[in-house]
Amino acid sequence: MSAHVTIKVSGNVDHHAAEAMGHAMGHGMEHAMEHAMEHAAHDAMHAAVNVTAAAAVTAAVASGAHVDVHLGGGHGPHVHLGKVEGDIRLLMNKGFYVAGERVEGTVDITLRTPAPMGSSIKIRWKGFERTLIENTIVDASGAKQTNKYKDDHTFFKDESVLYNIVTPMIPGHYNYPFFYQLPANLPGVFFDERREWDNDKVKAAIMYKVKVWLDVPGKDLKRTEKITISEALCKTPQPLHDKKEKGFLLSKGKLKMEYWMTKNIFCPGEGIPIKIKVDNESHKKVNHIKVKLMRDLEIKAKHMVKRITEEISREAWPGVAEKSEVENTFNFPLKATVFPTTHGHLVECKYHLDLECDVPMAVDLEHHVPITIVLMPTLGVPINLYATYTPHGW
Repeated sequence: MSAHVTIKVSGNVDHHAAEAMGHAMGHGMEHAMEHAMEHAAHDAMHAAVNVTAAAAVTAAVASGAHVDVHLGGGHGPHVHLGKVEGDIRLLMNKGFYVAGERVEGTVDITLRTPAPMGSSIKIRWKGFERTLIENTIVDASGAKQTNKYKDDHTFFKDESVLYNIVTPMIPGHYNYPFFYQLPANLPGVFFDERREWDNDKVKAAIMYKVKVWLDVPGKDLKRTEKITISEALCKTPQPLHDKKEKGFLLSKGKLKMEYWMTKNIFCPGEGIPIKIKVDNESHKKVNHIKVKLMRDLEIKAKHMVKRITEEISREAWPGVAEKSEVENTFNFPLKATVFPTTHGHLVECKYHLDLECDVPMAVDLEHHVPITIVLMPTLGVPINLYATYTPHGW
């Protein structure tokens, strides 16, 4: 690709040059040169291109860019570079963060054409939650009416300049380190979108983003990345233990179930060991021993509130015959894509386990066990919850 350089001459700076050109036409080149030399000092002050601008022009020409050099207006030379071309990346020091941690990383820029002086490299941090509830009602005539309720809350929004470009940047590779201190009371990331049985549409997100851009005339070079953040734990893991029993109508004996867990805090992708003892003194058969992960959501938008309890996953094991006893440790796997427990202003996400003795033609015997899911460092296990969804416009 060939370069194009245009040098325009105008304004007060060119007065003597124009006069010299007149002498050249009327009296010959020799007299014109003498006349021009009389004003050499004056012209040199205003018309000489400084070393910095010359370097930028040289680099631009070498890279095949379009360059305009304007000498005039009494303000010295101006170098107008064409469109800035290149790539910009954000390199983080971790795959996810806990609220209160310090985010560190590097902005990596590769320029294929020069960037003009007066430009800057900027970075913006934003954390927010956003909700939408579309409530559909049917009036007495059977006509449907849908009302939309939107809400949002910003946790933080900060912008700063990483670097001011005081001299033109020639094509090449550049790195600029950055850091950002996360607030300590942030909720964990979350996203959900659904249509309820009553035809209401519910959408909610807790998101964290960082944007970096090379602010230049025309189109900026820019990059936006989402950050995975987990809510900070203010409690230590605790062991769990409980037992329950129940009787049956027209059947003697009781069904008893007891469980033990070594802790109540877990990570996505982790297995949950649960020791369960079932003592079936009745004449009823237990078909299966089941464990279910249940999620409890509360989503607010203005005055509207949606409370949703849903099953995320389940496992089942062989049951217990009548008048018999079984004791075993079951390993319940958590999905790696499950969102962490979180408590926002508009979104709350909590979990519990349902431990069940599945009894046919009768009410099951159940334990409801609250647990907390958090993101914790696990060697060799990357966490990118944003890869599981793409919330358009959120």
